[in-house]
Amino acid sequence: LAGERTALANVRVEVEQGETTSDPLADVVVACRKSLAQQRRLDRLGRDRFAIGIADEAHHYVLSSAEWWRIRNGFNCFWLGLSATFDRADGKGLEDSFETCLAHYPMAHGIEDGYLVRVHQRYEYMDGIDLDPTAILPGADFTDAEVAEQMEREHPMAAVATAAIKYGTMKTKWKDNRQVMVFCSSVRHARKVAELINRWNRANSAIGIAGSLYAEQDKAERDFTDKRFRGGDVRYL
Repeated sequence: LAGERTALANVRVEVEQGETTSDPLADVVVACRKSLAQQRRLDRLGRDRFAIGIADEAHHYVLSSAEWWRIRNGFNCFWLGLSATFDRADGKGLEDSFETCLAHYPMAHGIEDGYLVRVHQRYEYMDGIDLDPTAILPGADFTDAEVAEQMEREHPMAAVATAAIKYGTMKTKWKDNRQVMVFCSSVRHARKVAELINRWNRANSAIGIAGSLYAEQDKAERDFTDKRFRGGDVRYL
């Protein structure tokens, strides 16, 4: 938000989330969809207040989503949807939510133009996870809590740690002993995976340690871990 205020020096930007409410005179209001889908917020913000609504991660906003339906009908404005994942796994399109595609910039073009690095993708398969797509409502997705419940089990956590070590110690034509970033499903998941990697490192006298970063972390500890990762002392983050 600080960056937005710097870039838009003459524009008043405020947040609408949790107990935080925006000033009625704010030019721009930033909110997550779950906060914005609350009817009391929609009523207070006003149907005709905004000229444009910008939906980030727009692939979540299909008309079968009750939240998106409520938000879209709550404002009489032009809607712009932004997404890097326009192809949904369930095959549902965004043409009913957004009338036309104004611009499409494929990842391959971003790589060719030098904005993105070339992707070298590999899959790791693990047992012990039960995410049944028939158990969720149409147009919905698994909640963070549902994913965390599966990933925090002993076997999946060990599998994630093993995969991180595998790619962190792999010899390649680019660089040996590369650093590894692991995106986890919860704070407990992140801390446990780091603990498992460090346990393996100690047992095998391996170089490099694992650290974790998360929002609730003490700022001094967070900055210290981030600095050590950038300096190369922390190999697994």
